[in-house]
Amino acid sequence: MHHLAGLQGYQAPGALFVRELIANGDIGQLLAVSVVAAGGPAGRRIPQANVYATDVAAGATVLSISTGHLLATLARAVGEFRELSAVVALINTETTVIETGQTVPVTAPDQVVLAGRLEDGAVASIAVQGGSAAVTPGFEVRIVGTEATLVVRPATPGGIHITDWAISIAKPDGSAADLPVPGRFSPVPEAVPPGPPRNVAAAYREFARAISYGEPAAPDFATAVRYHQLLERIQRASDTGVRQDADG
Repeated sequence: MHHLAGLQGYQAPGALFVRELIANGDIGQLLAVSVVAAGGPAGRRIPQANVYATDVAAGATVLSISTGHLLATLARAVGEFRELSAVVALINTETTVIETGQTVPVTAPDQVVLAGRLEDGAVASIAVQGGSAAVTPGFEVRIVGTEATLVVRPATPGGIHITDWAISIAKPDGSAADLPVPGRFSPVPEAVPPGPPRNVAAAYREFARAISYGEPAAPDFATAVRYHQLLERIQRASDTGVRQDADG
């Protein structure tokens, strides 16, 4: 039996390219990573279709969805967290349904902030901001090394796990350049549209490969369990104020 977890960003071409750049020493030693991303569904005004997500018991929060996808995608580029501290907060305690004008209470968190160390010792900070006004870009990643800094923004509309990445590199001498993602990182037919379809197609291609060769797919069920456990530790870090080991 084969199974594939719905972490589309695991196959994100941009993330795999960044990982290669870091491994090749293009930015020197990795020092720090910072991320700011819009998260949802949350906000003072929401469509009827998102009302279910206002209840924390529904399990569709800025932590469980937006942050989970972001962490899985980012790890493909810069590595996993080793330890972390966190704040998981609810700021908008009520919201208005756009179609009806009804005011409904909100119990699901809409802000997640975490900081810690990655596997190689570099530091990282992440802010996932739900309920914000329209934000452009929807996310920004800064990957700081001793020799250069990479900046990642969305090349097409969408979250970090399903959009194409626009990557640039800046060096201490003031020079900067765009770094197009090489085609070898996107092993899907050229006819597949950019953006979300491309990452989803890459995920299904990985599933087909696993079935064809009788090998496990990546990410698999164990990967999904590991990230759910990580999200639980983020919530625990917020609840207790105690830094957590990211791997338990």
